[in-house]
Amino acid sequence: MHPMLERVHRPWQQWRTTMRAGLEAFRLWFSRVLFYVRSLIRPRSLSRQLAFFAVAIAVCAILATTLVAAFAVSNSFASYLQTQLHRSAQIEAAHLGDLALKYGNLHDAINTDLLDKVFRDPASGSNGQIWVVDQEGNVMFPTPGNLVWGSDDPTTVVPALRSAVVNGTTQQGSLNDPDQVSWLHFSARGYAVAPIIISTTQGNLIIGAVAVSSEVSVGGGPAFIQSVDRAILLSGLVIALIVGIIGALLAQRVTQPLSHLTRTAAKMAAGDLSARARINANAAPAEIGQLATTFNTMAANLQHDVNELRRQERLQRELVANVAHELATPLTAISGYSEALLDGDVLDPQDKAEFTRVINRESIRLGKLVDQLRHLARLESGAEKMDLEPTALAPLVDDTLAVLQGESEARGVALHNAIAPDLVPVLADADRLTQVVLNLTDNALRHTPAGGTVTLTAQPEGDHVWVTVADTGPGIAPEDLPHVFERFYRADKSRNRASGGTGLGLAIVKGIVEAHGGHVRATNAPDGGARMAFSVRLATAAAQPPVQHDGHADNASSPLATGVS
Repeated sequence: MHPMLERVHRPWQQWRTTMRAGLEAFRLWFSRVLFYVRSLIRPRSLSRQLAFFAVAIAVCAILATTLVAAFAVSNSFASYLQTQLHRSAQIEAAHLGDLALKYGNLHDAINTDLLDKVFRDPASGSNGQIWVVDQEGNVMFPTPGNLVWGSDDPTTVVPALRSAVVNGTTQQGSLNDPDQVSWLHFSARGYAVAPIIISTTQGNLIIGAVAVSSEVSVGGGPAFIQSVDRAILLSGLVIALIVGIIGALLAQRVTQPLSHLTRTAAKMAAGDLSARARINANAAPAEIGQLATTFNTMAANLQHDVNELRRQERLQRELVANVAHELATPLTAISGYSEALLDGDVLDPQDKAEFTRVINRESIRLGKLVDQLRHLARLESGAEKMDLEPTALAPLVDDTLAVLQGESEARGVALHNAIAPDLVPVLADADRLTQVVLNLTDNALRHTPAGGTVTLTAQPEGDHVWVTVADTGPGIAPEDLPHVFERFYRADKSRNRASGGTGLGLAIVKGIVEAHGGHVRATNAPDGGARMAFSVRLATAAAQPPVQHDGHADNASSPLATGVS
């Protein structure tokens, strides 16, 4: 590029760069200003929006009221002023007519009346302006020879004066002040014109006309009108401020609980399911109080459901671990002894017979465990149907204790049936109820030392009867009491694999009892020993299908129902 052109081109490029930077800076600045204006007009906060709209509505309503009030006051005053001007013009015309008759001409009447008022006693003069013309149209006041009569401007008083002199009509109207910019019709100056008439022998004679105008505009001149407008406007602004403050307080009363609900919901979304809305129902609006109550109920239900899901997951993991653990011992024994027999390492017939007995024993134990798991799964899924019939408790317990008589004698533990023979029959499946009594009694036998006693009693309670199996053993540790009816649960002091239990007997008892519509509970007697109890409905109660209760009776949530077939 030529040096001369380069010297011209370089400043041009710098100027373009500077202009672009300036325009970009202006665009950013304008965008920020526009954002702030929008945020002020349309704030994102609900509290600010409610307060803003309350103030805006109040201000608009007050301004509209102020304008209407000012218009009404000014219009009323204009009407009043026009009436007064019309009356003043008629009075002045009549007075000048009387003076003209007295002095013989209009000129002396004007000098006697108007000049005396204006120059000698200004306080008694008119607040506006007065024009007087004779019957020839000559201006006699305020300045003789004034050319106003020759004007054809319709915005002046001339047409009205001409009509009054020619036709004897009385008129009134308004004059535009060239020194004032008026946007309302009633802001013009008002005037009134009346003919000056005298009575002669030939009749009434028009000798001139008088025009009277207001000093200032009809709609906004007097000081009291301006003070009224200022008072209305000031009152409106004060009321708007008060309404704005009240609106902001009301908006805060509505939005503060909503903000608290939002924060609580955010905590729950972050994983804190124990978060609850702490809203004073008496201070908050009724709808928001109801919303908070509903929200807390929903949160509590959600927390319960989540905890239940976690519990079911934990139970399912425990079930898999327990089943695997329970199956491991017999499978290991069966596998080991079978391999020894198959390998031919065992030559002694007596050892072979012992190995065979172990395999058979562990197979039976394994089959018993699988049967119990299947039975428990059917109970918890509701697939196990109960054949409910009126059943006498005392004979059923006698038959059950007879089965356990040999074991009780071997352990040196006495079994005692204290159930009254005349007790009202219960509505139960006799086979399943026998299984319940057998499991509970067998459990009590295994945990009662020699010389102890296991006693069965029954106590009616409403439409149910509670059957209790009490022993004189060491009892159950307090921390174990809530869990004794859970599957595979073992307390170290009372339930272990060496005593022959699988950890499913009491869980099966609970399933059977709940299938009958009853409940189970475990307590310790005050004088020592454990007390296992279950309830069953009396046969005299209304025949209703048994209902599933809390625990593991839900098909969808039972790990056994889905994990074991």
